[in-house]
Amino acid sequence: MGFFDKFKKSEPAKPAAPAAASAPAPAPAPAEQKAIGIKFGTQAPIPFRDPTYGPLYINAYGSATLVPLDPQADPNRIVDMAKMNILDQLNQKLFDLDNTPYDSLSARSDEICADIAKAISSKFKIQTMTIDSIEPDEMSRKMIEQKKIAMDPQLAAKKMQEAVERARASAIAAGYDPDEMANRPMPNFIADAPTTLPTDPEELMKQMKAIQAAASGAAILGFCEACGKPFSKEGFCENCGAPVAKKE
Repeated sequence: MGFFDKFKKSEPAKPAAPAAASAPAPAPAPAEQKAIGIKFGTQAPIPFRDPTYGPLYINAYGSATLVPLDPQADPNRIVDMAKMNILDQLNQKLFDLDNTPYDSLSARSDEICADIAKAISSKFKIQTMTIDSIEPDEMSRKMIEQKKIAMDPQLAAKKMQEAVERARASAIAAGYDPDEMANRPMPNFIADAPTTLPTDPEELMKQMKAIQAAASGAAILGFCEACGKPFSKEGFCENCGAPVAKKE
C-alpha cells in the first residue's frame, strides 16, 4: 500500500446478495391402488322379456380385473364397491336390451362389458372383464323348453319317443315285459270302484293297495302274508322277499 493510500476513504463493503429461496419439496404422490380380481353375479334373477318366449328371469355371472382410481379408497370396501357398481350397470344394460332374443345375449357379452367399463370409468380402470354365462333361471328354462316343444312338431315327437323309451327301460328294470304291459286293457277305475267301503281296516287297506297296484299296471296275484303288500309274481314278495304263491 502507498503512503497516500492510507488516507483514502475505504468504500463500504457491498452487502452479500440474499441466497435464493429453495423450492419446497414436492409432496409425495399418493400410492396407486393395486389391481384386484373379482367375480360377480346376479344376486337375484333379472326380469327380461324375450320376443318369442315372453317374460323370463336371467342370471349372469362373470369376472373382472380392475384398479380403483381413488387412492384413498378403503381397501376393505373396494371389492364390494366394485361388485355393486358392475351389477348396477349390468342390470341397466339388460334393461336396455329388453325385448331382444335372450339367446343372443351371450354373443353380445363383449359389448355389454365395454359399456359397463365405460359407465364406471370415473371410479375404476377396467383391465379385463368377461361375462361367463347369461342364462335363464330354472323356471324360465323349463318354460322355454315347453314352448319350443309346442312350436316344433318334430321336437314334440322326439320328446314323446324319449318318454316312451324311459318308460320301457323302467318297466324292464322292474322285471316287467313292456310289450305285454302295453297290450293289457286299461282298468276302468270308475266302473270297478266299490260302492261301499269295508269297515274292517285291514280289508280297506287291501283294497287301497289293490287300486294302487292296478294303477301301476301290474297284475295282482295276491297279498304277501309277511308284509301285507300285493305281489304280481309268484315266488317271492317284491317288497319284503318272503315266499309267496297265488291262492286258488
